[in-house]
Amino acid sequence: WFYLGIFEALGVTLSIFTFLRTLAFTHTGLRASNRLHARLSLVVMQGTMTFFDTTPVGRIIARFATDMNKIDETLPQAVEI
Repeated sequence: WFYLGIFEALGVTLSIFTFLRTLAFTHTGLRASNRLHARLSLVVMQGTMTFFDTTPVGRIIARFATDMNKIDETLPQAVEI
């Protein structure tokens, strides 16, 4: 019974640390994504008028969405490694 209690304590401890790790990664990933989104939108808004005259709005939005999607997908994987 003694060893069973040790294994149980290790399992509970591992579960708690796994939950905390997941919580930390999620919080950090969301914060980083929000910061990158804010910076990216600021840079796009600071573009020249000729850029907005020659580039269709749909292409700008599609590129913005694609870049943010790539960041949201690859950032958590890069942090976990």
